[in-house]
Amino acid sequence: MTIASKSDLEFLENSPSRGTVTDFHKWVWAKHDKRMLISMFYKMHPELNSNPAEYEISEKKVKAKMAHAKIQHAQLQFGENFLKYFHIKENSSSNWIPIYIDKHDENPNVLISPKLLVDGAPLRGCPDVVFKNKVTNQILIVENKVTHVPLKRISEEGYPNVRAQLWAYSWMSPWAGLDDCDVLMGATFWTPDLNDHVRTMAWKRSDCLIKRECEEWFEEYEGEILPNWRMNNLLQKVA
Repeated sequence: MTIASKSDLEFLENSPSRGTVTDFHKWVWAKHDKRMLISMFYKMHPELNSNPAEYEISEKKVKAKMAHAKIQHAQLQFGENFLKYFHIKENSSSNWIPIYIDKHDENPNVLISPKLLVDGAPLRGCPDVVFKNKVTNQILIVENKVTHVPLKRISEEGYPNVRAQLWAYSWMSPWAGLDDCDVLMGATFWTPDLNDHVRTMAWKRSDCLIKRECEEWFEEYEGEILPNWRMNNLLQKVA
């Protein structure tokens, strides 16, 4: 797996702060419906009005707890929540193994994208969990979301910022060169105590609507999307 080397990290430390997938994800959220969501959230949780950062701190703690869960639990989560969304019947969940887990600690394995650039630097990020199918070599990128929002208020189609985040992760170097149909993306929404999984959403990188939507967001973000031939040249250099 190709991760950012020490020299890469030294370069990236000096690159603009908007050069991460998280920065892009938050920007899309702000552009799309941040005011509406914040208004709804604080109406539901007025006790957090005095400290808006408290929610983000809480989510980080929950994600850290989730990231340290056993790999077997992650596999079970995958098998239950995603196989049916991609109509995968011929392969059991045991064929899918986690190849990347973000532990949300101080020493993350930062991935970089040979496809997406921001201000001339490769976009970088740390997806929550990435699975690989031992038989087909397909990749599934999973983003876990913690939410206080009731199930009935969570859109079945998902949200533009979540789709944009997963799309950006789908172009990280370890799997950027795969066929689009072999890169799967999924988001799971959990209650803060992790006792209830409230919604699963899934897409493929080959989905034309996802591709068009996310490319438009990224171009508006003033990012650069390299053509595949340039991306492949970069992949060959780091192989």
